[in-house]
Amino acid sequence: SSSDGSSNDDSSAFDGPLAITEDDQAALAAAVSALQNMGQDPELMAFIADEAANAFEIHTSGLTLEMVDIDPSMLAQWLADSVVVDESDAISLSDEDTHTATVFLDVECYDMDEYINAIIDLVEEAPEVPDDDGEAALQLLHDCATEALNSTDTYEYSIAIDLTKEGDTWVADQSSLREAATLM
Repeated sequence: SSSDGSSNDDSSAFDGPLAITEDDQAALAAAVSALQNMGQDPELMAFIADEAANAFEIHTSGLTLEMVDIDPSMLAQWLADSVVVDESDAISLSDEDTHTATVFLDVECYDMDEYINAIIDLVEEAPEVPDDDGEAALQLLHDCATEALNSTDTYEYSIAIDLTKEGDTWVADQSSLREAATLM
């Protein structure tokens, strides 16, 4: 400290993930792995496919993904495969007594709102389809929905993943992974 009472010590300047203990570090690694491997979890992928289908139906006033020939499972895989985890500001807090941990981190991925907005933008740019040609309208939506897979922006979220230590292994809680997936 200097004579005026201020500190010249930069040790409080924090850079990188906050994961102090070995358990904190292991829980962080398990949370990152669970998020990066969402696409390998059939139960989670079915949940994401349902969420995507519901979001599409709500935003399109009743149209289904199937009506525009988009497979909800393919869309779920596209969403899951887009997940990029940013560990730089992660905080991992484990509790030895309860064998639980919570990891806070940032992820970037596609999300359904951005995907639907990209579809709407493409539909608005497309030539008009006659009002009485439902087949042409569905084809246009299919074409725009397919093209939107390549033009959707990613979105960044801050999430928390709860984990439980089973033996020596940290396991991400399915409900917190589903909660993270609802942000997609």
